[in-house]
Amino acid sequence: MNIGFDSVGILGPASKNRGIGNYTKSQFLKMAEIDKENRYFFLNTYEADFSLSEFMEDASNLHEEFYFFGKGNFLLHDRINYELVGKVVKRFLKDNQIDVFYMTSPFDENMTLYRKEWFEGVTVVATVYDIIPYMRKDQYFPRFSRAKQYYEMRIDMLKWVDQILVISESVKQDMIKYMNFAPEKIDVIWGAVDERFKEIPVADETEKEIREKFGITDSFIICTGGADGRKNLDGLIRAFGAMPKELKEQYQLVIVCKLSQEAVDGFMKLAKESDADGRVICTNFVTDEELLILYNLAHLTAFPSKYEGFGLPVVESWACGTPVLTSNNSSLVEVGGDGAVLVNPNDVSDITRGLVQALSETDLEELKEIFQTFMFDILGLKVENSTTGNASNEAYEKAVDLLLDVRQEAKNHKDWQTADFIRNKLSEIGFEIKDTKEGVEWKLK
Repeated sequence: MNIGFDSVGILGPASKNRGIGNYTKSQFLKMAEIDKENRYFFLNTYEADFSLSEFMEDASNLHEEFYFFGKGNFLLHDRINYELVGKVVKRFLKDNQIDVFYMTSPFDENMTLYRKEWFEGVTVVATVYDIIPYMRKDQYFPRFSRAKQYYEMRIDMLKWVDQILVISESVKQDMIKYMNFAPEKIDVIWGAVDERFKEIPVADETEKEIREKFGITDSFIICTGGADGRKNLDGLIRAFGAMPKELKEQYQLVIVCKLSQEAVDGFMKLAKESDADGRVICTNFVTDEELLILYNLAHLTAFPSKYEGFGLPVVESWACGTPVLTSNNSSLVEVGGDGAVLVNPNDVSDITRGLVQALSETDLEELKEIFQTFMFDILGLKVENSTTGNASNEAYEKAVDLLLDVRQEAKNHKDWQTADFIRNKLSEIGFEIKDTKEGVEWKLK
C-alpha cells in the first residue's frame, strides 16, 4: 500500500518545532521505521532542503517530493489558484499510485483546503489535535473574522474525509458536541512521547553549563508552555509567588519556550508584582538536547494549562522521571490521571496548593531514596536481621539518631507526612519509637 502525507503538520510555520510539528514528525518517522510492508510518500511544499530521510537509518520505503508554491506558499492561500493546486495534488496521487492520503494538521492556518474531487479512489484520513479556537471563538476569532471563515471551511473539508483520528477522548467528545460529527467517524489513537525523552545521567560539567547559560542557581520547577493565554503562564507565576517564602527561596520557576521580548518583560513584571522577583526565569528557545537535560534536572513540571488536546509535556516529563502538576480539565485528566497532582487552572490559590503538595511529595520521595541508601546500602541493614543488630554500635546509633533528628525537624515544620514516614519505616525494620517530654526515645523491639 502507498501512503501519502502532506508537510504542513511538520514544516508549517504554526507547527514546526512546536508540539504538533514534533509529534507529527516523530509519528511518521516511527511508522516508516517499523512498517516496511508499505511505502510512504512525503508531499513537501515548504522547504526544498528538508528531508525526513536524514532522521532515518533506513529510508528505503520513503519517497519525498517537493513542490514550490511561491514564497510562504502564497499560491495555496488564494482560491484563484486552486485549479493549479488541484492539478499538482492529483498528479502526486496518480504518479505515486497513492492508496491512502493523510492530512497531518487540517486546522493549521497554512493548511491547503483540499477538495473531495481531487481524491477519487483514494482513502483520506486526517488527525485533529484539538478544536480549541472553535470552542473559544470570542478569544480566537474577532467579529467577522476571515480566520473564522477559513476555520469553518476546514470543518466542511473534514466532513467528507473517510476517517478522523484524534489524540484523546476529550477531543473526540468536543468534535461530537461542538461540530456534530458522528462518533463512528472518529477514532482515538492517543498521543505519545518521542523516545528521545528518557531519564539520563547528567554530568556535573553539563549541569554546570546549563545552569550558567540560563541563570539557574537552585532547585527548580519547569514549565514548557507558550505566550498563548491558554497556557496560563500568568496564573502559574502568580501561584508560584503565593507559595510560602521558604519554598520560593528553595525553588526557581523556569519557563521554557520561545517568547517575544515583550512577553518576557511582561512575565518579569508580573513576577515582581507577585512577590517572586528574581525567582522566575524565561529561557526562550532551547534545543532538543537542552530540553531533555532540563527535564531531567527539574524537581517538578508545572503545566496548569486551561485546555489541551493532549498535553505532551506531561508524558515527556514522566519519561524523564520528573513528577507533574497539571490541570483537572480536558485531556489532561485522561493523561494525568492518578499520576499527577491535578489543580483548577482558573484558581490561582488551587495552583499554589498543588505546587506545595507536589513539592512536598517529591521531597518525600527523595527522602525515601536517601533512607534506603543510608540504612540499607551504606549500613547494610536488612529488615529480616535488623532485630539481631548490636544497638551499642556507635555508627548504628548515630544513624538512627540522625534520622530521628530529621523527623523532629519535619515535625517542627508541621510536615507530618515526612515525620510519620520515618517513624513507620523505622518500626518496620525493628525499632520502637517513643515521643516523650524529654525528647525521642528508641530501642530495638
